[in-house]
Amino acid sequence: MKFSKKMLAFVLSAIMILGVMAPVTAMAAETTQPSISAENVTLRYTGDPLKINLTYSGDDTWAGKTDEEKLAELEGYAEAVEKVTIIADGKAKELTAEQWSIKADTVKDRKTGEMSYRMVLSLKRTAEDPILNVSTAERTKTFTVKLDTSGDKGSLQADFTATMYGAETLQVRLIDKDGNVKTAKTFTKDEIKQMSSGEDKWYNTICGMRGLTVFRAQGADINDIFKAAGITFEQGMTLKLRTNDSAKESNDSTTEDAYYSRGIFTYEHLMQDRYAFPGVYTDESLRNTLLSGGRFDDGVKTALGGADKTKVDPMIAYQYDEVIFRSDQTKPAGAYDSLIAKENTFRFLFGIAMDPEDSTKVAGETTTWSATYTVFGMDVIEGEKTAAPVITPNGGEFKDKQKVSISCETEDAVIYYTTDGSDPKSSDTRIEYKGTFTLEKAAVVKAYAVKNGMMPSDIVSAEFTQPKTPADTGKTDGKKDPSSGTATGDDFSIMLWAGALILAAAAGGTVIAFRKKNAGRSR
Repeated sequence: MKFSKKMLAFVLSAIMILGVMAPVTAMAAETTQPSISAENVTLRYTGDPLKINLTYSGDDTWAGKTDEEKLAELEGYAEAVEKVTIIADGKAKELTAEQWSIKADTVKDRKTGEMSYRMVLSLKRTAEDPILNVSTAERTKTFTVKLDTSGDKGSLQADFTATMYGAETLQVRLIDKDGNVKTAKTFTKDEIKQMSSGEDKWYNTICGMRGLTVFRAQGADINDIFKAAGITFEQGMTLKLRTNDSAKESNDSTTEDAYYSRGIFTYEHLMQDRYAFPGVYTDESLRNTLLSGGRFDDGVKTALGGADKTKVDPMIAYQYDEVIFRSDQTKPAGAYDSLIAKENTFRFLFGIAMDPEDSTKVAGETTTWSATYTVFGMDVIEGEKTAAPVITPNGGEFKDKQKVSISCETEDAVIYYTTDGSDPKSSDTRIEYKGTFTLEKAAVVKAYAVKNGMMPSDIVSAEFTQPKTPADTGKTDGKKDPSSGTATGDDFSIMLWAGALILAAAAGGTVIAFRKKNAGRSR
């Protein structure tokens, strides 16, 4: 069918008229409802207390409200919460009133100055009812938290991920410089506890961003743990910590190394004298001085260095409390009145070193070790070994005097030796080799060599003897005229028998007897 121009114009006009006359349905403006978003959480052990931060956003009028109005709305919602439910694996668990508490909180971004409004949901977990149950094998699990309120405030819910950083065992390994495992031993927590004195010990760590952390801990000296594992941690070796938050898949010591980049220490660095400063926790004046100093600058180092200190050795703690004194002073003073966290996991603590150039202040090194969670393994890595020294001559017999020299192929190595057969690595009688020395009597010479940054050499030894001389071994029992006894030489033997002196050749020659008067029959 063909349309004329007039007909086409008529149709178009009709369509336009109908369009104008047709009712128009207006789209209703979308309104924003209150919502929450949950931060992911980490779990240290089965029954550790837990706080979940729930960032709150109001309805479409939220943006236009003042800070005071926003805080009032947030507090009103927190007060209205009457039921908390945790959902996991398709199952919902309503918490009892004793298992949770919630409060309003605000956080100001230090860079942008913007204020965030959140509710902090605290969960009281126990070993019998952990609420969020994540095993070390599965490592992570997704949960949903649902808040139900009274009145007309409705319900809010949000998803979050919980990651288990706990460790049930501690594995210690000795690894050669080529990466081969030479020795491995796994300890349970009870075994670590048996190595501990059970006394509370103080430790500190420092972070330029986080501030100063104080730990009160119970644990075992790492050298005692190494000894129980049959490992000697010594010069030239490196300690690498295997941490849960560095693991990609699971806290399994058999599947990955999970080395923490800031948990690598040379023997020389780690085992220098280190200290804790318990006064930071107990001395308010010292604490105020440190906090007023702000960042970890020379003033803070000097103030801390002049405080009372206690020498500490590196330790694996199985139980500890922690308090943080922040360098930006964001935490209110009241929070310093008590320790704020208690965790039953393996944690590496090692104290603070003093400045080698100025003993009045602590060293400039900082550590973010406080930001990691638990250790599930320690690896001792062997380094290059100093060449074994050579003793010349390598032992033998001498009559009067014997000159002895010791050399080592490793350039600039220092040699230590003993001449009494004792261990030159630990003996009080060891001597640093300076050049050829002379022996005047029989001796067992032992020596080893060592160079900075290298492992000590093996111990070598050489035995030097002198020829035997004739000796009268007769027993007199205090008598001036013994009735019997024997003396030997290289070619003969002499025996006093029943008062008679008998001389016998060594090769079975003639036996000659001399009889003392009244000594009986001659033979």
